[in-house]
Amino acid sequence: MNNAGTSIALLAMVQKQIIEMGRGGCTGLIRVPDLVTPLVVAPGVGVPSEAAAPALKFNESGFVLALYGQERTGTPAKFAATEFQLMINGQRPIITSGEAGPAFFPLLGLFGPSVHWFPFLEYVEKGDLWQASFRNFDTAAVCNPTIGAAFLADAKLDQMAARLAGRR
Repeated sequence: MNNAGTSIALLAMVQKQIIEMGRGGCTGLIRVPDLVTPLVVAPGVGVPSEAAAPALKFNESGFVLALYGQERTGTPAKFAATEFQLMINGQRPIITSGEAGPAFFPLLGLFGPSVHWFPFLEYVEKGDLWQASFRNFDTAAVCNPTIGAAFLADAKLDQMAARLAGRR
C-alpha cells in the first residue's frame, strides 16, 4: 500500500464504526466453524466440559477488526458460564494468563450481555488457522457458543484507499 497514513485512517474509521454501530465497515464476516455438538452439561460445580471447534482457515490476507461472540441462548448467566480461548496457527494465544500460556475468558466479560462485538485488530495471512476452544461451566444446560470476526481484505483496503485519495 502506498499511503500508510490513509491505511491507518481507514482502519481507525472502520473500527470506530464497529464500536459504535456493531456490524459495519468490513468486507466480510467470518465465523469459526460450529462445534460438532453443543458442549455437554458441566460434570460438577467448577468443573467445566470443554471442546475445540474445527479450525478456521483464512482464504485471503487482511485485517480482523473485531470479534463477535455469543452463546445462542443469549442470557447473561449463560454468557458468564461460557468461556473461550483462541490460538493463532497453534502457537500464539490471543488470551493469556501471563507467563502460564493460553487461557480461557468468559464470553460475558469480553463481549458483554447485549453488544456482542469486541474491537480487535489482528493482521492475518492467507492460510492462517485460528483454533477456538470453549468451556461450559453450566451444570444444568448444554452450551452452544459461536465466535465470528469482522474482516477487511487487503485487496478491498487498497481499493478504499485509492478511492479516498482520488476524492481529495
